[in-house]
Amino acid sequence: MEIGENVLQILREAGPQGLHVTKISLHVYNGMNSLFEQRDFEEVHHRVNLFLIRQAKKKSPLVIRLRRGVYKINRRTLREMELLFKFKDASEEEQNMRNMAAEQGQTTQENLLPLF
Repeated sequence: MEIGENVLQILREAGPQGLHVTKISLHVYNGMNSLFEQRDFEEVHHRVNLFLIRQAKKKSPLVIRLRRGVYKINRRTLREMELLFKFKDASEEEQNMRNMAAEQGQTTQENLLPLF
């Protein structure tokens, strides 16, 4: 899993009170380390911190900075993204239904014999 995905998952679990960057980094560090792959905590902490700062500065951020070093997930942006996905899915379904209806309409017209 990518660092950004890990951070967002941890912040979702943390809830509306958010978490400090150090705790987020520790969770990501523990999740990424294994018996065969060891990572440096300072590198993980630096990358998590950069991710959070960049996300918080965006126009419609996924992460909101509550106070110095404490971040939480932006629920409003998540709801907007879910709505976009729902609208996209609905339009794709409508298009698929139109395509199926058009195919069925063409096949029924092709099978008809001319009367005259």
